[in-house]
Amino acid sequence: RKNLARGKATSQSSTYPGGDAEHAVDGDGNGDWTAGSCMSTNNQQPWWQVDLMSPLDPAMAEAGEMPLVAYVYIHNRDSHRGRLSGARITVSDTPDFTDPGTSTHCATVGVAGAREKKRCANGVIQGRYVTISSTSTIYLNFCEVEVFSCAMPASGLPAGHSCRPQGRGPELGSHPEFMP
Repeated sequence: RKNLARGKATSQSSTYPGGDAEHAVDGDGNGDWTAGSCMSTNNQQPWWQVDLMSPLDPAMAEAGEMPLVAYVYIHNRDSHRGRLSGARITVSDTPDFTDPGTSTHCATVGVAGAREKKRCANGVIQGRYVTISSTSTIYLNFCEVEVFSCAMPASGLPAGHSCRPQGRGPELGSHPEFMP
């Protein structure tokens, strides 16, 4: 099981002082804001995004592979948990997560708790970018995002291969050669 978001390039709609986007992929899920490992925006209709293919893996790009997103775990802040309530998780091929031609809704956070484990509604979604966005708050903040997936060749999985959940996160059945 590999967290595809850890250490990847991130961006967000705005930055509250001390709430840099990359804090959400630093491997530290500490929910205490003062620990310096949480991201935070400070604008209307906020969003946060991670590029799962940064830096671009030449072998993966040459093979035409894109990640398949199956699960997204969000480690919330200890305080102000409600800011994550109602947030949408979107998987897209381009940074524009609002384009219905290149993006797919994965899941919606209900009433947010300390740690949100979301399985994409359609099982797995192929895409390069994972975006968490909200229309109900001016501040979007959380402390860590983990994305679990399996890589799939652009032509699809060969016969007999499957991306299926096993345990906490997805694994690629009995053919791990497609794991990134």
